[in-house]
Amino acid sequence: MLAFLSLVYFYLYKSIYPLLRTSLTLFYSFLSKKTKASLQLRSSPFNYSQLSQLKNAIWIHASSGEIEYAKEIIRILKSKNEKIVVSYFSISAEKLLKKTSADYLFPLPWENKQTYREIISCLQPKMFLLSRTDFWPILLGTLQMSGVPLHLFAYSHNHTLLSLPWKFLNLSFFNSINTITELDYNQLKNMHLKAKINHLGDPRLDQIFFKQKELPAAFEIFEKLSRNAVIFASTWDEDDDVVFPILKQVLKSNYVFYAPHEINHIPKLERKLKEINVDYHCLSRGENYLKCNFLLIDQVGFISSLYAYCKVAFIGGSFKSKVHNVYESLAWGTPCVVGPFYKNNPEAVMFKNVRIDEKYAVQSVSNSSELLSVLSNSNNFNFQQLRQYVMKNQGASAKIVESFYK
Repeated sequence: MLAFLSLVYFYLYKSIYPLLRTSLTLFYSFLSKKTKASLQLRSSPFNYSQLSQLKNAIWIHASSGEIEYAKEIIRILKSKNEKIVVSYFSISAEKLLKKTSADYLFPLPWENKQTYREIISCLQPKMFLLSRTDFWPILLGTLQMSGVPLHLFAYSHNHTLLSLPWKFLNLSFFNSINTITELDYNQLKNMHLKAKINHLGDPRLDQIFFKQKELPAAFEIFEKLSRNAVIFASTWDEDDDVVFPILKQVLKSNYVFYAPHEINHIPKLERKLKEINVDYHCLSRGENYLKCNFLLIDQVGFISSLYAYCKVAFIGGSFKSKVHNVYESLAWGTPCVVGPFYKNNPEAVMFKNVRIDEKYAVQSVSNSSELLSVLSNSNNFNFQQLRQYVMKNQGASAKIVESFYK
């Protein structure tokens, strides 16, 4: 029955996809800036000449933030003298891809079998690797029909009954699937897929520890805080609505880093801070960061470093719909607080059951008063013990790369 439903989904997808693409063109003027930029990204003619110079390269695809799971894998593959080509879907991926050692980067074209055949003919990829779950069934099917081995890594099996046939359809194209957790592994085993299923861990953790070697020199001043700081990371409006009623109380005894998920949210936060008479300093204004005890993070790429100076981190998205990354905080030994929406994140679920000296590594709260209570009782945490606990899970990237060659 699942196989039959997946075929139904596939035919519906092939019928609806062209209509959706046409509607985006028709309603272009009503689209957001980000969506327009994504459309423009794919409107330029594709440059096949550079691909033809990279024959037999390994083709990796990551939608956007999923590239973080692939970076250590790319470094290992490059150490084996492999040529690497990376495709991406979201325009936001371009910033994340700048520091990779890939030989060529390109935006994934619209789903079109003929276009994919031309890319495959030019590149003749040794294998295709997909990070996480950015499934494009026409792409996957064209690769399979061309005889290219397909491998999926860092897979996390979150699904509903409605999405299960879609997952089954796409997973059926792969030769091997590497899962993040043992639960993911067991669930896939029960689906009776043809692919070889492996549970080899989370390669993103290797990238997180790699990034820890690159702490900005200007941040050394935060050592003076002796970890007496709280960070509110990747927040949305729904998170701010819970945090701001208790913010002045938190500031009485803590230094605060505040980092919204979207930089364009900064002006709104500045207005709210002025309304409640909170003095603040912006990261972009210079290195006098301890001028007051509230630092507004108005530049991207610094959150993962700031966890090193905090005693506790509130991770945003968890009062909106989906919590953001808890692993970067935990890797510094910094415990996390999340709102009620955290079950999308395997690490949040897993570390909610981890105790360090009788204190939980991840705690969930449902309102402002509960959040204040947890933050007020976050002193004397054994950061080093939690960091060592997380470090034991390193090494997934090397195991995953090894599995590609078996």
